[in-house]
Amino acid sequence: HYDEPETIWNLSLMLQQMEDYDEAIKGFKIYGEEFIFEKGKANKFIEACQDAKRWKERPESFVVTNIDEVNSSASDFAPIAHADQLYFSSGRIQEEKGEVDYWTGDPYCDIYSSTMSNSEYASPTLIDAVINSNFHEGTLTISPDGNEMIFTRCGDNDDRDDYCSLYSTKRQEKGNWDEPVKLTMFDEFANVGHPAFSMDGNGLYFSSDASRGYGGRDIYFAKRTGRGWGVPENLGAGINTSNDEMYPFILDDETLFFSSNGHMGMGGLDIFSSNRINDVWENIQNVRSPLNSGADDFGYVSVNNGQSGYFSSTRQGGKGSDDIYFFKVDETMISEDPVVYVLDIDVLQNTYTSDDPSSSVTGTTFLPDANIEIIGMEKDIALNFISNRDGVHETIDEGEYRLVFTKEGFFTKTEIVSTQNRFVDENNEVHIPVEVVLE
Repeated sequence: HYDEPETIWNLSLMLQQMEDYDEAIKGFKIYGEEFIFEKGKANKFIEACQDAKRWKERPESFVVTNIDEVNSSASDFAPIAHADQLYFSSGRIQEEKGEVDYWTGDPYCDIYSSTMSNSEYASPTLIDAVINSNFHEGTLTISPDGNEMIFTRCGDNDDRDDYCSLYSTKRQEKGNWDEPVKLTMFDEFANVGHPAFSMDGNGLYFSSDASRGYGGRDIYFAKRTGRGWGVPENLGAGINTSNDEMYPFILDDETLFFSSNGHMGMGGLDIFSSNRINDVWENIQNVRSPLNSGADDFGYVSVNNGQSGYFSSTRQGGKGSDDIYFFKVDETMISEDPVVYVLDIDVLQNTYTSDDPSSSVTGTTFLPDANIEIIGMEKDIALNFISNRDGVHETIDEGEYRLVFTKEGFFTKTEIVSTQNRFVDENNEVHIPVEVVLE
């Protein structure tokens, strides 16, 4: 018997992060049995551990390599590639700097760059002194034309306990950077960081713990205006959770990568992707092993349209607390068989404490005989099905679909689903779960 819920819970989390998933599952089961009101949460983590085991056994088709030339025994993280330079943040010791963060006792982080040539990396050097100050400089983004950098700085000369903020600097004709200008993104005190330009350079994604969010750190988007940056928009509950969502990266203005410890993953921070469909971010997908591990995996950026890229991780086998890794597609691991896409549809209705539908909802149950219409948005496809207890499982072509659910006495509901950026299972199948509650 465990008197303190935190004891068994924290032990189970630690085992998950060590990738000892079998023992972690045992711990989460004990937690759910001992603390019955927490059983739902425990079951989610059990399912996450079971998924992680499968993903490790059948990893995605990527080769991951530690970039030994740029990593140190300190924290090296948040890489970004531009032209022939790999920029990143590092807390490595600088003899000439000496000063340490009196909160952590560690050296202040600065921004470094390494010249890349034929898959080799030169010894990292500090970038312009006008950017690196006596405090923390971290995650950065560079505009598509290479003429603007936005980076994170925590602290300033007026207040050593200041918040983290974004700073903008423009490239001069000789290639150096101008004096950075602080960007005010909110009309309140909040930590702001992890910037990422949109594809055209007129949009900016970033993370913040502003009070208007869903909890922890959320991801926001702001548009460039004639007078700076507009009012930030929260990306919504599809992306953001009560925990932390950070390190956004936009691939093609329709695909967002980010790190989260709020969505279920392999342990710690995991890297996720999301698609923008009708201006709503949905289809949250864990990028799985080997990009994710039981440790913290974050700071994903890609080049070559996602065929290769970089990320940061605290996984075992690195040189320091955070290391930078390179990934690329392994062509030898890609199956030549066509991928099969399957819609797995369940139609449910609410259950209530009494026959009065205005009473409290107690859960959901199967709804029979609802009409399901599957409409192809890119191809002339229209299919009709009737809901049943076993669910509807229909093979579809690659593409985007509108699903319309109707039943007499219930409100009609519409869902948009896409086969894009789904992960293939060991049977070379992509199962797309769709669960709809009609009211």
